[in-house]
Formats: sequence, structure tokens, C-alpha cells
Amino acid sequence: MNQNTFAISGRIIDGQTKQGIPGLRIEAWDKDLIFNDLVGSVETDRQGRFSMSFTTDYFSEIFFDRRPDIFFKVFHGEKEIRPINAPFIPNMQPGEREITIEVDLSSVEEPKEFLVKGTVKDEAGSPESGLLVRAADIDLRREEPLGETTTDSNGYYEITYTPEQFARAEKKSADLVVRVFDAQGEILAHSSIRYNANPTEEIDLVLGSGIIHEPSEYEKLIRELLPLLNGLGFAELEESDEHHDISFLSSETGLDAQRIGALAEAHRFEDYARDKIGETTADPFALTAPVFYGLFREGMPTEIHALLSQSQELIQRALLKAISANIVPSEIEEKIDIILDQLKSLVP
Repeated sequence: MNQNTFAISGRIIDGQTKQGIPGLRIEAWDKDLIFNDLVGSVETDRQGRFSMSFTTDYFSEIFFDRRPDIFFKVFHGEKEIRPINAPFIPNMQPGEREITIEVDLSSVEEPKEFLVKGTVKDEAGSPESGLLVRAADIDLRREEPLGETTTDSNGYYEITYTPEQFARAEKKSADLVVRVFDAQGEILAHSSIRYNANPTEEIDLVLGSGIIHEPSEYEKLIRELLPLLNGLGFAELEESDEHHDISFLSSETGLDAQRIGALAEAHRFEDYARDKIGETTADPFALTAPVFYGLFREGMPTEIHALLSQSQELIQRALLKAISANIVPSEIEEKIDIILDQLKSLVP
């Protein structure tokens, strides 16, 4: 084996039967103070085995002079499974490592109850109280009601529902839409469809002038953080011995520090792409910060060369997933072909 190669192989087994488990996704991550980096993702084979490898050249800009501290996540579909044992490889040296991960499959239970919650506000940000909110599960040619409520004095609503209410009995989660109605039953606002909704979803809606939209996670972050930047650009935010911008903003707003870190990194990636591409392409520049933020939130590497080494199919899938989950604005979907072409042009 090349002396500059990290290789990890092993097996995922059921903690009770000790049998290998096929079809689980295992992700290897490098642990960092603020923002962890995904370094590999594979599925187990029929015997529950897996293998992945990386080179020092591949990680030189992520790890600099240190060695990676590798931890693992295991997924059954989209649900993360907590290992019974949690392998951790601190200061990993180049070479081969063999690990075994035990999981408790009995913990992979389908949710018995789901929740959708959020706020309804006008364009000025004032809460809309006393409005009827309904949630529905969308299918190809029909939909099933999941529940309804009215917004409180803060514009807040909360609707719980169960799998028995899904449009098709075999569905494991709803394709969720939320609508807001006035007293006459007219629709004032509706969300985009949240496909394969998580057990808990937060969907905020904004009303006004006939324009209906559901702010994405990216847009909410920008709106919350912008008043606190004191003239700094998002790309200038850092967490270092000298500056503690990210931890300060997290403490001040209650927002997740990793998401703030991802936002700052996304803006730095946009600056990098603009320097490399500029306005020289025939198509308008499309590698904006929301694109990179969506990729980071879906587990893509936060180091530029590592990101560019990912397949275009994997990048496209991650972007579409981020759009579907309303992590980034839906307008990105119209530009995916341009985004992929411009990312490809950045590859050395």
C-alpha cells in the first residue's frame, strides 16, 4: 500500500446476533472544533463489510500538519443508528485500519407520531394570529388531511399526525404540505412539498401582497445574523485564538455553531469560485453561497479540492436533497446544470 494512503475497512454487525448487516451507509468524519468534515461514505455489502481509502494529498488542505481524528456515523436509510460501540481513531496515521461496529437494529423503529410546527408572519415580520393552518400528505392524484389548528398570538402553530393518516399505507413518511387559510376558506399561503418529511419538521410561512414563499434555512440564517455583523462580511467570520465570531454569534442568537460555520465557509467558497471563474463563462455565475451551504449541510466536504473530487451525480443528489428539505432556496434547482458545469471548470 502507498505510504501516503489511509485505508479503513471493517464490518457492521447486529449487536445481538453478531451477523453482518447489508445495505447500511457508513460515513467517516474528521472531528474538528467547529465544523466536522465528511471524508468518506460507503454502503455495506451482503456480509456487512465495507472499505474506504484516502490519500494524504487528498487531505493535505484539510488536515494541514495534523492527522485526522476519525469518527463514524451509521445510517439505515435516512435514519442515523447510534452504534453500541463507537469506534474513534485519533491522530490517524497512514496505513490500514480494521474496525467492527455493532449496532442495535431494534432501535430502528418507525416513528409512531410526527410533528410539523412553525410560524405564520406577514412580510414585515409581524405574527399572524387566529389563522387556520392545515397539513396534508400529497400523493400522485390525491391527498390526505393530516390535521389542522389555528395560529396563536405569536403566529405559532403545531400539528401532530400519525402514519395511519398517510395517503398510502406503505409510506414511511409524508410528502408534506402546509396551507394557511382565511376565515372564508381562501388559501393565503402554502409551503412547497416537503418530500419524505422527517418526524419533526419546522415550516415557517410568510404572507403578503399575493407573494407566497417559505423561507429556507439559509435565508433564515442570513436574516438572523445580518444585524449582528457590525459591517463584517459573512466570509470574514472565523473562530480562532484571535477572533471568536462564530461562538459569539451562536451564543447571541441560539443558532447552531456548525450551521453558522457552514454559512461562513460557503461565502468563502463563493469568493474562491468568483476569483477562479469571474464572469468569463457564457452562463451567469451560479456558484453562490447558498449552493455551497446546501452541499455542506448534506455532508459534502468543506475543503475545496475534496469537494471538487466528488462525482457530479453525488453533488446533484445532495443539492436536490437540500432543496427538498428547504435548506436552500428552491430557485437553485433551475440552475443545477450550470452549477455542475461551473464546478467542473474549477477542477485542476
